[in-house]
Amino acid sequence: MVKLACRKDLEDYCTFNSIKIADFNEPVEIVVGADCHHMFCKCYSFNQSVTIPNGVKDCHHMFCECHSFNQFVTIPDSVTNCDSMFSGCYSFNQSVVIPDNVNNCHCMFYGCEVFNQPITIPNGVTNCDGMFFYCEAFNHPVTIPDGVTSCNGMFAFCYSLDQTIIVPSNVTNCSGMFSGCTSLN
Repeated sequence: MVKLACRKDLEDYCTFNSIKIADFNEPVEIVVGADCHHMFCKCYSFNQSVTIPNGVKDCHHMFCECHSFNQFVTIPDSVTNCDSMFSGCYSFNQSVVIPDNVNNCHCMFYGCEVFNQPITIPNGVTNCDGMFFYCEAFNHPVTIPDGVTSCNGMFAFCYSLDQTIIVPSNVTNCSGMFSGCTSLN
């Protein structure tokens, strides 16, 4: 099992063991106090169970472009940033509970082509730009909380989407929010 505290640990491990980052797919243990941003970014083959320890605050780009990744992930209450967390995880289709402390869901599921799970967006979130961009299979009703002010491209190219989306009146930025949503009436 590979113990990781940051992205550099993974890079050092792969270099030492002559493994390309793109091919990394080994069991991992994330240590308490870890810095998880970009941790598995561009590990195209990675598809292992991951436990994010409580205390981690930043998960932006954590699994970005892990094309094979499709594991259940519990996001601890300590996390505040989920920007692009699963972006480019083409195979990802797991239930995700976004904790109340999260304030940034920008591009969280961008390009998760098969993702089709119900999502509750917490009240503290302010940015949902591109959250489901190119989630081609996504088809669930969504209530956008009052704190959100920006939804640019939030559901763009969600070809299957035909559900009710509740948008609060205080959203001021919603350019291309439903662009390419061919099933939406």
